Amino acid sequence: MRRSDRQSRERRLTDLDETRRLLYMAILTGPEKMPGPCGTRYYVLAGTLVNSLAHHSSLARDWRTTADNLVAYFRGEQDDSWLRAQLADVETELNRFKEGLL
Repeated sequence: MRRSDRQSRERRLTDLDETRRLLYMAILTGPEKMPGPCGTRYYVLAGTLVNSLAHHSSLARDWRTTADNLVAYFRGEQDDSWLRAQLADVETELNRFKEGLL
C-alpha cells in the first residue's frame, strides 16, 4: 500500500471514529428543557455533527435533513432512533474498514 493510500485510509478511520464520538455525545446529551434561539443550545455539537455526517464519511448525509433531525431531537420533538441509526451505519463502516473490506 502506498504511503498516500495509507494516510488517506488513516484519515478516513479517524473521521469515522470522530463521527461516532459525536453521535454518542448527542445521544448522551439528550433533549433540552429550554432550547436556545436557533433551535438548540447545543448548536456547536449539532453543527459539528452535521458537518461530520455530511462530509466525513461515505454515508454523505444531506446536511439539511441532518440538521432538521438534530434540532428536532434536541427540542424533544423526536426520540433518538435517527441518531442510533446513524451510529449503526458508522459502526458498520468502521467494521468494514477494520476487516479490510474498504
